[in-house]
Amino acid sequence: MAQDSDKPSSTGKIAERLGKSTAKLAVIRSRLIAKGVVYAPEYGAIQFTVPGMAAFIARQTED
Repeated sequence: MAQDSDKPSSTGKIAERLGKSTAKLAVIRSRLIAKGVVYAPEYGAIQFTVPGMAAFIARQTED
């Protein structure tokens, strides 16, 4: 999701990047929504709830 910046990420695209099916990621998606980390702004998409979270994660993964 951090690759998509602060805009919504396609759940299908995330699954593709991870090499998993969307069905396998559904439980993880639900848990992240329940914890308030992400939300679903529209069908088939998720987005971070905290503005700037994508940039924060990108900084943490820099070498």
